[in-house]
Amino acid sequence: MYTALITDVDGTLCPREELSVSPAVREAIRQLQMSALFTIATSRALLEVKPLIDTLHLTEPVITSGGALVSDPQTKAVYYERSLSKQSIDRIRQTGRDLGVDLGIHTPDGYVSLHEDVESTYMIYTYLPVDRLKVAVIMKALEGVAGIDARQVASEYPDRDWVLITHPEATKQHGIIEFAQQTGVDRSQIVGVGDSYNDFPLLMACGLKVAMGNAPDELKAIADYVAPSVEQDGLAEVIRRFLL
Repeated sequence: MYTALITDVDGTLCPREELSVSPAVREAIRQLQMSALFTIATSRALLEVKPLIDTLHLTEPVITSGGALVSDPQTKAVYYERSLSKQSIDRIRQTGRDLGVDLGIHTPDGYVSLHEDVESTYMIYTYLPVDRLKVAVIMKALEGVAGIDARQVASEYPDRDWVLITHPEATKQHGIIEFAQQTGVDRSQIVGVGDSYNDFPLLMACGLKVAMGNAPDELKAIADYVAPSVEQDGLAEVIRRFLL
C-alpha cells in the first residue's frame, strides 16, 4: 500500500544533535530502498546532512531548510526554493532586538549571524534553544510580520525549544508536495514520520502519519500510529511494520 517513506532527522532518524544512525535503522533503510523510495525532510541545511546522504546512499529528492529547498542529493539540482525577502528579514531582525533574542541565519551552507546584512535567506532561527515562556512571546510578536511562517521546534532540552522562521511556502508539507511531483508518487502512498512541532506539516502531507514515542502529545494526537522512541529504533519498527 505504501511506496515511500519521508522522515524527519533530529529525534526521528537520529538522536537529537547527533546525526548518527543506529545499525538497526540503517539496515531497515537499506532493505526499504530495494523496493520503495526513502528520503529526509529536515530543518538542517543541505551541507549539514551531506554525511547522512552519503551514509544512507540517498538518491531521491531531499527536503532541507525546513522545506525551503528541495534538491537532488547527488547532482544538487534544485527543484523547489523559497527564500525570505530582505523586508521580512529586517522586520525579524528588529523583533529580535526588541525582545533581546539572538537570531541567526540559515543558509544552504550553514549558519551566519543575523547582524550581517543579507538580501535573502532560507531560514532564521533562535541562536540557542529558548525557554518555552519566551518562545510564546516570540511567536506572538512574529504574528505581525508579513511574509513569514514561524514554527516552534523541540530541542534536546525538556524546557526549551527553537523558533524557526521561513517563507510561508517553505514548510515540510510544501517540500513533500514537490517530492511527490518529482517522483510521481501519490501522497496517499507516503509514510511520514516525525517527532516535533514543525512536523505537523510533514504528517499532514502524507497518507500515513507516524509520530515517534518521543514526540509531543499534540503531534501524537494527529498521528495514525505512534512508534517507539528514537532511542528504541522506532523508525526501524515503522519500516518493518508498514513497508517491508
